[in-house]
Amino acid sequence: MFIIADTHVHLYPRLHAGNVLVHLAKNLGRLAAAAGQPEASRVACLTERQGQHVLRELTEGTFTFSSNAITLRPGAGPGALTVETGDGTVHLIGGRQFVGAERVEILGLAVELDLADGAPAATYIDRILAAGGVPVLSWAPGKWLFKREGVIRDLIARYGMRVLLGDTTLRPLGWGEPLLMRAARRQGTNVIAGSDPLPIANDDRLAGTYASLLAADFDPAASVGSVRAALRAPAPRHVGCRGNLITVARRIRANAEAKTW
Repeated sequence: MFIIADTHVHLYPRLHAGNVLVHLAKNLGRLAAAAGQPEASRVACLTERQGQHVLRELTEGTFTFSSNAITLRPGAGPGALTVETGDGTVHLIGGRQFVGAERVEILGLAVELDLADGAPAATYIDRILAAGGVPVLSWAPGKWLFKREGVIRDLIARYGMRVLLGDTTLRPLGWGEPLLMRAARRQGTNVIAGSDPLPIANDDRLAGTYASLLAADFDPAASVGSVRAALRAPAPRHVGCRGNLITVARRIRANAEAKTW
């Protein structure tokens, strides 16, 4: 079997959390069918920012939706939630996004660590690994350039295949694969894909439009563990698409102007 996973998902409760869940189910199902794996399990790896606890609120029932089109069921163990929509089922897997002192983004997938931003990047990677999660160095416009390029290079050299690299819809079409990403992938490091919706109007529609097709089984009885193993399975395949340069520029500008989530 296969898993189709959007590995970089934000839920912004004040804006469009419910819409994101609906679009995840619809878009991941469409990508799975287009890839010839319509029965693939749909997974969304959450990357909640500092101060966000939407998965916890959903699990505890303290966050509700105005629409009856969404049904929530507890997953197997903490950090997992199953979402039923009219377009199918999506398994939410908890995770965090951290901003290191070097101003690089580190994702902690399939792990619940409530840590403040601002520590050295290596500190987050060490904590994620110690907790059994999957650390990811996430590409973002400008954040792998100049001095930060050296930071990313050193982290890849230090952790090797224990750290994954993340690609997102914010890398415009026509923007070649970053050299560090290409070199690491050739050496066996997994590069995974995610939509990275921003807290701006209509960005909820992008959820599930760029994802990784993973040759692994999803185990509902051990959902977090099976996703951890799947993310480390060899040669994930990217499916879906990224935005063009104009679209990405507009998203970045709108996000900068909003200054809130």
